[in-house]
Amino acid sequence: MTRFDDFYRRATATQLHAVSAQACLPSEIASRAVGLHAARIKTPHMTLVGRRACAGEYASLTPPTECPLVKAPLMRSTLHYVLESEFAKFHCATVGYRVARRLRSLRRLGLDDRSINALRLSLIDHLSEEGIPEDELLRLAQELLKTVHVVRGDRSEAYVSWQICRLLWDNGDIRMTNIAYDWRREQRHFRPWPIPQVDTLDAVSHLVLRYITAYGPVSAKDVAWWSALGARTLKTCLDELSVTDRVVQIHSGNKTWYANPACSGEHLEASCQDPMIFLAYEDPFIKAYFDTRDRYASPYALSRLFHSTGEARASVLLRGRVRGIWEVSPRDESARLTLCPSLNHVERQRAVDAWEEHLLALCGSKPRYEVIHDTHSYQ
Repeated sequence: MTRFDDFYRRATATQLHAVSAQACLPSEIASRAVGLHAARIKTPHMTLVGRRACAGEYASLTPPTECPLVKAPLMRSTLHYVLESEFAKFHCATVGYRVARRLRSLRRLGLDDRSINALRLSLIDHLSEEGIPEDELLRLAQELLKTVHVVRGDRSEAYVSWQICRLLWDNGDIRMTNIAYDWRREQRHFRPWPIPQVDTLDAVSHLVLRYITAYGPVSAKDVAWWSALGARTLKTCLDELSVTDRVVQIHSGNKTWYANPACSGEHLEASCQDPMIFLAYEDPFIKAYFDTRDRYASPYALSRLFHSTGEARASVLLRGRVRGIWEVSPRDESARLTLCPSLNHVERQRAVDAWEEHLLALCGSKPRYEVIHDTHSYQ
């Protein structure tokens, strides 16, 4: 084993230890993960329960209304829950990609830039400081759309209206609050919000440094995939972070890796723990990598783990590798666990026992479930 291989192994072990020994407050979990994926309403709840279960904590979660977290489209235009104190920097670092993507969608519907901006400003003007529920926001957007020509094709009026509303959300003109008192549900309330004024280069550096600290060593392709930053912007940022010794470059073969300088091979200690970890749909640990996904899964396991759309299924990790996938029905009445055949009898039974306990914490009661074995090895 080369010195780099040993460093890589120890760094991965440290990251997995962080996943399985998280603090129990939702804000602390979101901070360590550099944001919780929230495209599906259930995903944040699944992630929080999974992290807390590994820490041996099953008490009720602090409701979203009492957490210093903001849900917004951020990295790769995907909805995330992030710390309120970091939101402005995350928003400013990633807004360019999101808005450009949304504008392309609106232009395909026949709207020109002048009409789009007029609709955006008009919608903002019609919002009160107290804000309105999501359905009311959509109704207001539909009324305003009647004043312009839109080539909808087979798209519904509701779809076009939501594209306009999403542009405001992408751009930071409005802010969402989940006024539900339970992480299992979501009740969106939108209000106007001044676009934060943050130095863009500082915001990009903060975002990249947070990611590398949490998930390094990573390649430049990993950073680009996770953040959706442009190639030139990312290169400038990585060079600046390297020159100022905030990240270190590690060369192995023909590849360059980036890591936190505090995490040198001499200081990292591989965890002696071997937790059975149940990760959520779109879990931050799984979604953190692209170029180096082989750190946790073989090519066959990756084909089972990711949908064709790129969405990650809920998974089971053992010794840092994907050893199965699992799912729960929308109403939590049934569940399925699929394990790879290379697990021995003791490991399989351990996985089933841990999963039963995890389902009880997740659903509040144990649903009926089935355990099946895949036909191919995940090695």
